[in-house]
Formats: sequence, structure tokens, C-alpha cells
Amino acid sequence: MNSKVSVIVPVFNSEKSIGECLQSIISQSHPVYELIVIDDDSRDSTISLVHRFIEVNPSLRISLLRNDQNSGPGYSRNKGIQAAQGEFIAFLDSDDTWLPHHLETYLQAYKAFHLSKQSVVVSSAPISDTSLFNGPAPTTLEIRALSLLRMVFFQRG
Repeated sequence: MNSKVSVIVPVFNSEKSIGECLQSIISQSHPVYELIVIDDDSRDSTISLVHRFIEVNPSLRISLLRNDQNSGPGYSRNKGIQAAQGEFIAFLDSDDTWLPHHLETYLQAYKAFHLSKQSVVVSSAPISDTSLFNGPAPTTLEIRALSLLRMVFFQRG
């Protein structure tokens, strides 16, 4: 599966964790198509650390966007979504890291659910509309897993 994944990382005063976070993204077994870092008006050395990371990794597609004022992680994520060019979008907070097979595992799970490009709304009601899926409707357990999957990883469509 050669899916293009855009990774969005909102940052705010993240100098203590941003290096490890970004390194975990570029160390994925599935290559990242682009990495978009959105600075939410940091007052520490976060921006200079991200610039240094970009300089050290010139062959990677890394963008640094900046908010004019502190607007919160939701605003920053939305700004990243607007800029993203990948088929899939994944989010990672600046104080978190991924294990090396994180994206590969999520892409495999996504494919295993036989999802179409339509959005899937998961609620406590049973899913009877199988047109959302490219195969049979998921079980209750799969719906719970799918709900978690959609919270952190989704396909543009």
C-alpha cells in the first residue's frame, strides 16, 4: 500500500519534546508523504528546533506554519488540514511519539475494514447502511475499533 500520508503536528512551547516527536514520525516503516508542523505562537525555542530539524532533513517534505496568536490545538489542526496534500491525514501531539510501525498498522487496519471514501459516522445505533463499506458491515467490536481509528487517522475524500 503506497498511500500518501500527511502528518499534522500542532506545537506550543514544545522545546522539550518536539525533537523526539518529529524523529518518531520520520522513522515510520511506512514513509510519510509530508509533515506539517503548526506553531501556535510559542515563546520558547520550539520554532528554532523545528527549523533545525528541517535543515537536517532536507530531502523530506516538512512545512512549518505559524499562527499569529495563540489559537489552540484545534485551530492549528484545522490549519494543517487545509495545507495537507496527502490522501490520508494523521495527527500527533508534540508531546507524544509513535512506535516505528504506527502508520503501517493504521493503514492495514483501514484497508481491513474495506472502507469507502465516504465519511463513517459511528454511534450507539446499529449500522444497517452497508453502502458506507466496500464489504460487509462491521461487527460491534469492529465499530468500536473503527471509531478509535477515525479519531486519529482519516482518509480525505
